[in-house]
Amino acid sequence: GYGSWGPLDGWRRPKPEYWHVKKAYSPVRISGDSVKTPIVIRVENRYDFTNLSEVPCEWEIGEEKGTASCDAPPHSTGEIRIAPAQNELEGKILKLAFRDPRGFVCDEYSLRIGDAPRDVVEASTPSNSLEAKESAEAYSISGDGIEWNIARGSGRITSAARDGAQIVIGGPELMLLPMLGGSCATEHSADIAPFNDTCTQWNARKVSVYSKDGAREVRVEGSYAEADGSYTLRFFDKGVVEVSYRYEVKAKTDPRQIGMVVTLPRAFDVLRWRRHAQWNAYPHDHIGRPEGAVKARAAAAPEKEDLRTEPALSWAFDESPLGSNEFRSSKEHILYAGLSDTNRDQLRVDSDGRHTIRAWLDGDSVKLLVAFYSNGGGEPFVSSHFESERMPLKAGDVIEDSFRLQLTHLEKKKPEDR
Repeated sequence: GYGSWGPLDGWRRPKPEYWHVKKAYSPVRISGDSVKTPIVIRVENRYDFTNLSEVPCEWEIGEEKGTASCDAPPHSTGEIRIAPAQNELEGKILKLAFRDPRGFVCDEYSLRIGDAPRDVVEASTPSNSLEAKESAEAYSISGDGIEWNIARGSGRITSAARDGAQIVIGGPELMLLPMLGGSCATEHSADIAPFNDTCTQWNARKVSVYSKDGAREVRVEGSYAEADGSYTLRFFDKGVVEVSYRYEVKAKTDPRQIGMVVTLPRAFDVLRWRRHAQWNAYPHDHIGRPEGAVKARAAAAPEKEDLRTEPALSWAFDESPLGSNEFRSSKEHILYAGLSDTNRDQLRVDSDGRHTIRAWLDGDSVKLLVAFYSNGGGEPFVSSHFESERMPLKAGDVIEDSFRLQLTHLEKKKPEDR
């Protein structure tokens, strides 16, 4: 490729695909994401002529480092044995880097020693102790320093605050994003409009507030131009709300992403996440890495792109009006994701790995999509590879899902945001 095409950009900076190509063609293959003690690792040699004894394995566990080797002829398997000096290894990460005889690192792995910890989501219970009030304009659900306000007319959240700090200012809105927003753009241009449209012409028929099975609920029935149905907000203690929805599609469509969008103030511009990733090792600035924290805009990023000046930062920090590539990219299979501000107030999403999230700047606000369906898109050159992942819909088809949001606060200091 060249310029905007291919795994390297015009300045020869790796784009995300570069790492995937490297992994696909790797001459060294290790299966699995963990290893037991004593540490013995099965390694496949995919070289055609090189014995793995010529490919040093540089390993690292915390501050301890060393080198190991494996005697495995081409197209065979062998074992690497590592005996670190430290005794307490359970739960630690073993990093491996295989160095090709020509000097470069041909592959990297990151293996957990022992069993992976279970992801524990803080328990919440339905709470009838939450107070429900109503005015001419809104319903209010409050308690324990949390307050949710829902507009009587639209059924949308107009504000959600924790200890007086407003965290949510809009939503949820249905997104049934089509595969393409227009013709394929073949020229580099900053004038291509962002394609993040939610469904249109929302009309709420009925907004109901009631108690059910020990919890306050708000049920909103209504229709968009694209779909008809309802969503329910079920309120728990500790600032948790469960959002569930069910809509019937009105017309044929081939969606790119399906989910609900909530709106936050512009100050909530730090995205944190943890997810199940395709590989267990990534470059530190890869947008697909399993976990990270990133600001919507990098402090050193230029306000306007200059195509004649070599960028000072990596591709992940290239910016558009939506934020940096890293901030606005979809994060699939999430276990946790959150948007926070400088006061460390946060809107948190917890999942079991089946959801995709995507955040972007939108003028004076920040949008967060929680999607139960997401595919590789409609790009024409490699779209045939995504055929099996697509979910074309016809009139009358039903889309439904549920997810959990929480208004919370980051108590522990996290690594510095990028």
